[in-house]
Amino acid sequence: MIVYPGLLIALLFTSVVAVAQTPGDIEPASNQPDREQIIVSGNRVKTAEDVRALRRFTEQVLEPAKTDQLARWNARVCPKITGVRDAEARFIRERITSLASDVGLRVADGECNTTMLIAFSLGASELAISLTDRKRVLLRQDGYAKWQQFRETHRPVRWLTVTDFCSEGCALPNSRLSHSSQANFQILVVIVDHEQIGDFQIGELADYLAMVSLAAPDMEGPWPKSSILAMFDTKREESARFGLTDYDLALLRGLYASRGNATGREQVSRIVAEMTADIDPATDPRGD
Repeated sequence: MIVYPGLLIALLFTSVVAVAQTPGDIEPASNQPDREQIIVSGNRVKTAEDVRALRRFTEQVLEPAKTDQLARWNARVCPKITGVRDAEARFIRERITSLASDVGLRVADGECNTTMLIAFSLGASELAISLTDRKRVLLRQDGYAKWQQFRETHRPVRWLTVTDFCSEGCALPNSRLSHSSQANFQILVVIVDHEQIGDFQIGELADYLAMVSLAAPDMEGPWPKSSILAMFDTKREESARFGLTDYDLALLRGLYASRGNATGREQVSRIVAEMTADIDPATDPRGD
């Protein structure tokens, strides 16, 4: 089934009116984490244990789709952010599109059909239930378990995808490393519970939402401490600022460098190869 991403706006606003946050509840964009926090280091993985750690990290973050492939975006991305002030929405959108461009995705210019909808709400649970009740068939395409998780989770941020596996016709695989299908995201809905985001600043939230938007990981975790995905589950030191990690960036580069019709196993191998070249294994908190 082909889903037109422009339906996203109607999906949200015909379900329930989200209560926008009051101005000033999120720190201004000037307090974003320094760029130095997300620069990839040049050290290389050297041991078999390091390689196993990278594979473990990848498998903790990414969840195979129904075709046993790792789903990803395969066309232009067009984020829309609602429920925050215009300047904050613009900052989050620019962070997502910048990262998307860095990993090789096309970013739509100007007006575009929304593919990623991120809504900040004071009634996150009610919004999720209303949305999934009204659009049950559409939003259950990636499986009942994900649909139910989206409705019932108590996490500060929840997300749900609609994935297309063969909209342009499936070619026959020509090796054991290929599938006839490609798992491509068509729609991503993210709801941020305004009451649970605490004191996190706009730069931290933008990086977290960028990772969620491009990887759409398993929503319930647990996630490795070497990923920004663990941000809400990590004790925050007063002076600490969270940002995308070397591991996150290398994982995304590997995911989008892999072939769209590759098997999940081949995709993981491509991601590990990318991470092997890009990250410092000493930064991995072992035992995650």
